[in-house]
Amino acid sequence: MNIQQLEYFLASVERGSFSAAAESLHLAQPSVSEQVRRLEAELGVALFQRVGRGLVLTEAGKTLRPRAEAVLDAVREARESVVAVRELRGGTASFGTFATADEYLGSDLIAEFRGRHPNVRVRILGLNSAEAAEDVRAGRLEAAIVALPVDDEGLAVRPVVEDELCFVSADPAKLRRPMTIERLAATQLILSDASYGRDDPTRRLLAEHAQRAGVSIEPVVDVETDTTAFDLAAAGVGDAVTWLGLLVNRRSPLPKELGWTTFKQPIHMSLAFVFRRGAPLSPAAREMSAIVERRLLETASKLADAPRRRGAAAQLAQQRVAGLRADVVEHLEHADDRRVVQRAGVLLDGLEDLGGHLVGARGVRTAAVPVGHPVLLVCVQRGRDLAGVDDGQRHARPRQLVAQRLGEHPLCGLGAPVDRRPGKRAQRRAG
Repeated sequence: MNIQQLEYFLASVERGSFSAAAESLHLAQPSVSEQVRRLEAELGVALFQRVGRGLVLTEAGKTLRPRAEAVLDAVREARESVVAVRELRGGTASFGTFATADEYLGSDLIAEFRGRHPNVRVRILGLNSAEAAEDVRAGRLEAAIVALPVDDEGLAVRPVVEDELCFVSADPAKLRRPMTIERLAATQLILSDASYGRDDPTRRLLAEHAQRAGVSIEPVVDVETDTTAFDLAAAGVGDAVTWLGLLVNRRSPLPKELGWTTFKQPIHMSLAFVFRRGAPLSPAAREMSAIVERRLLETASKLADAPRRRGAAAQLAQQRVAGLRADVVEHLEHADDRRVVQRAGVLLDGLEDLGGHLVGARGVRTAAVPVGHPVLLVCVQRGRDLAGVDDGQRHARPRQLVAQRLGEHPLCGLGAPVDRRPGKRAQRRAG
């Protein structure tokens, strides 16, 4: 018995003759009658009685009819469901990640996918790359994005982007130069993903680099999440490590007590897709993978310009800018010149932009932010921040300059420049 025989049987019932059934199916009449005879032979009973030129169902035919209709309905539903999955009108996208993947991919990843394909269910699993890879290998997931290295037995691995390891600390002295694996081994280290131990990709990478350097990495504190590790590091319990991409894309700022630096010999980690070797991906899994890959490449483009160090100097400079802004606001409370108020407002806008420039520097970094006319310069060098103005007074104390001479100093472009010595213009004003 096959689907075709049941289709021909039901068409003959509905049309009342083999010839009419053949016409509706666009077939020759002998083809239809032959398939029905084979079905009767297999079942061992007659399904029709021939009455004149028409057909009448026997008792066996009446019994078969509803069951044949149910079978063909199920076949149609099966075909439609497969077509819906193929055309992303149904089905499930099952995908694996690691705990911090949303920092790389954005929290709206699922919203974007569902916005494009509202009838496709989404199933995202995984807390660690090792776990996600195992779920793909076992067939619980179709695909996953993982941090390498992982056990790739039975898996196809396709690297997408690379990230760089960073050392995170509240101690400015430890951030003045790039970290080394030897110095890291001597620190009080806090590591996340405690449940996965040496299966965690970050721990595996550290162990491999430490082994080559002839040292060992042993954390003094094991925790589950990066956030907990950062909070403990900010409290001075120890130091942590994380990936530059997580620092660049963090939705919540790193605790203000913390800075970071990369390693003298860079330690790189690859983010890669893993699939079961030889197994095809469903359209939904392919679509989810395409969105994930695009977002990873966007993150990688940010890493090219990301600062490789944020130390105490940058933190102090940011605090100084905040103090400078407070002085400007205080001055405005007593200003009665509308021009002064407007131009100082331009300076305040510039200071808002300035904070984003004061992160990380090797040696000397100068961040220049236009404040109307001219430019405020902030220099960061060897843990000391030197702030000044574009009239050559780079080492003057900005708070004093603003508090004493805001109304006339070129820093804000307010009024005329200060006369360094009496001249004709000054004499005319005095007269």
